[in-house]
Amino acid sequence: APPDGARIISSSFSHDGQRIVGAADGSRAAVWCASTGDCLKILSGHSDDVKSACFSPDDTLVATASRDWKARLWEASGGKFAKALIGHTDVVNSAAFSPMGSWVVTASMDCSARVWDATSGECLRCFAEHRRPLHSASFSPDEASLLTASFDGTVRIWKMASGC
Repeated sequence: APPDGARIISSSFSHDGQRIVGAADGSRAAVWCASTGDCLKILSGHSDDVKSACFSPDDTLVATASRDWKARLWEASGGKFAKALIGHTDVVNSAAFSPMGSWVVTASMDCSARVWDATSGECLRCFAEHRRPLHSASFSPDEASLLTASFDGTVRIWKMASGC
């Protein structure tokens, strides 16, 4: 069950299939045991609704994106806050790890996607040529390209070597 009856907005499995993470309204996310449904951890620290949550490829971190204009990284096992990814100027709609787990991409209502170092939390690249807010962003399997989807009805492919 969601924390305190909150509405789950998005959810995903850990890569080993043992846990589920869910983004919820009410500024929290939760991690559950996939086989029992028991709540293992509440990830609390955003100041507004959490829009998306996902595990890193090695299942050691969780990334959350929020209406509070931030994304956050959490230790998946203990639920401890690890890093804030701060730089967007509007709601962050999604966060996703790169296939190797070294980067996180965020997509925002500020019409940009940002790529962050998953260890330091430093913003490495900004892709901001859409005319409308972004729904989501994801990496190609080889991490050479980034895909963004926008409210402007377009999808763009960006080379990771470029950016603003």
